[in-house]
Amino acid sequence: MKRSWLEYLWTNHGRVSRKSFAAFQLVFLPLWFGAIWSAIVVYEGKPPVKMVALASLVLVPLFFANINIWVKRLHDRNYSGLVLLSSIIPVAGILWLMIQGFVLQGPGSVNRFGAPGSGEGYAPNK
Repeated sequence: MKRSWLEYLWTNHGRVSRKSFAAFQLVFLPLWFGAIWSAIVVYEGKPPVKMVALASLVLVPLFFANINIWVKRLHDRNYSGLVLLSSIIPVAGILWLMIQGFVLQGPGSVNRFGAPGSGEGYAPNK
């Protein structure tokens, strides 16, 4: 079943393939850094409250969408979303997550989080 973009970004149910995950990250990271850079450039020398407010309009939704995509990617690898907490471990945790997210494939069969690709795909709501 195809999902809308909103369902894809704002729910953490289902699984996302390595290819879809990497594609999302290629869009997400420039938006993240662009929002920070824009807020700094636009409000340079002005009160930081305005800068934080502007950046938050973009960064907060992007942050939660990225968390959901990471959870779905971990589901594809048959891990709970709570495994994201391993990123608290400075180098090893982040490196482990990068390997899980970008390098290793998910099993091609159904796991406890659903069928492969059950969290990806986009179609307009009807």
